[in-house]
Amino acid sequence: MQRFLLLLVVAAGACGPGGDRSPDWVVTTFGRHFWHGYCSTTKPTVADGVVYFGGGYAWDHRTAVDAVDAATGDVRWRSAVGGIFTGSSVEVDGDRMYLGVADTLLGLDRATGAVRWKYPRIGYLRVAADGMVYTKGFGSQVAAVRGMDGSELWRVELPDPTDELVLLGDRIYANAAGRLFAIDRTTGKPTSLVPRLGPIARLAAADSTLLFTAPGSDGSRVTLELDPVSGGVDTIPMELLAVQARAIVFARGTETVAIDRASRRSLWVSSAIPSAALGGGVFREDVMYQPILPGDVRGFRAVDIASGAARWRFHAGDLVNAPALGDGTLFLSSDDCSLYAFRLP
Repeated sequence: MQRFLLLLVVAAGACGPGGDRSPDWVVTTFGRHFWHGYCSTTKPTVADGVVYFGGGYAWDHRTAVDAVDAATGDVRWRSAVGGIFTGSSVEVDGDRMYLGVADTLLGLDRATGAVRWKYPRIGYLRVAADGMVYTKGFGSQVAAVRGMDGSELWRVELPDPTDELVLLGDRIYANAAGRLFAIDRTTGKPTSLVPRLGPIARLAAADSTLLFTAPGSDGSRVTLELDPVSGGVDTIPMELLAVQARAIVFARGTETVAIDRASRRSLWVSSAIPSAALGGGVFREDVMYQPILPGDVRGFRAVDIASGAARWRFHAGDLVNAPALGDGTLFLSSDDCSLYAFRLP
């Protein structure tokens, strides 16, 4: 496989418990030096054994999206797109992938990276499924765009600016300044589901229900679980932190609690990991992988859930983004224009 620019293959290994670890391989999209400006990057997205991520030098529009073999680090293709990336990730659906650059949404061919269409006036939020991509426009607009040709199916204006989008079933759910709306995926017709609750956040789908945080009666943060079919709402007396592949993770006082998504039984409870330290973290078995924020924006670590002790650490050349897990490997992108891979035990 052809490799572009600086593609380094480095032997993995930690320098003992809690020590520094080297990545198994690195893909660098731009050889930045200290006098250059910043690099625009996205979080990695893993699908079908391929890692997709955007990176490059934004000041002179030398950004690109890469498709990288998840096992070897070989770059399958690189597609120049130019400009600063809009939003934090690459959305993948079928034979298309979607990427925001400046104020334009791009639809790319997954096999070749060729740009098939451009759609203007998009925002930072996107979700994709079933040949459609749903995107937040400027302010309070939400639009549905056909993945095949980039044509618009509908565009709707909500009463307030939209902060979060989640896809569940035949609807798109939007958090519009603390008010939850359901938007029909076919017609674009919005329906208000709950009254304004104040600052709701972390809107997520967990199988057939929606979860989000809201103010409790005593001023604490609780989690509301909404069944969109019945309209029933249950209150969970913990603050939602994340919904991941297997687990739903909550903060309960000074403890962090994970429950199984399917059975809702407890997976683990940890008092060693404060909930305030969970930003951008992902969980796999008994280990949490997370950026070290605040205070060490270039740092990343693997933390033992039971003890809170660091198993290993890594320092990139610049700010690190939230990681992605796939195929037994952790993928991490950084504003030093690089993608790093760490094979997990």
